[in-house]
Amino acid sequence: MLIITFTFKPINNHPDDFPQIFNSFYMTFSKPLFILALTMFLFPILLGRGKFIRAILGHDFFTPLARISFGAYLIHATFMTFEAFNRPRATWSDFNINFTMFFAWLFVSYMASFLFTIFIEAPCANLEKTFLMGSSKGKRKAKKPPKMKLVKVEQYSFANSFSETLVKNDSEASDSTPELSKRKKDDDDYWKDDDSPQDRTADSFVKNAINS
Repeated sequence: MLIITFTFKPINNHPDDFPQIFNSFYMTFSKPLFILALTMFLFPILLGRGKFIRAILGHDFFTPLARISFGAYLIHATFMTFEAFNRPRATWSDFNINFTMFFAWLFVSYMASFLFTIFIEAPCANLEKTFLMGSSKGKRKAKKPPKMKLVKVEQYSFANSFSETLVKNDSEASDSTPELSKRKKDDDDYWKDDDSPQDRTADSFVKNAINS
């Protein structure tokens, strides 16, 4: 970007010092290469790199300008062309004139874009939302869920005498009971010596179902 920008001045001031082939290549590829360089500068920022530059470009200060920047892009060329064709005489281009005219057209373009946005774009957008897309109030009413009515449901117990007896016997038993200790030891040996994970899963499922 810097090479393309600062090479233009010596070419413009001394066109005879450069060969025609160089001037042709510069005029043909300068703008596409400038856009490519700008893309290479912004693309890593869009991917999350360059947090410092991303914080500056993403500041809230640029939010109002971003909303009217497209309008300024569309308007500025018309104003510049109208002013150029209505000059009584040609002017000599130098740094001071270019610097002054740049900020003058920047201010005029953004002010005109602001007025067009307030008086034309915003009302047209509101009319489009109202008549073509429907009012926002109607959408909110249509999407409002109906009121839920709470219904009291009675609770039923599905426990039977077999499960109650089984749980009762297990709760009354203690670790000091010889039968329980022997049963735990047999179970540990069974799980330890069993080589079938499917049978182990099935037996565990049956035991959990009976206990629950």
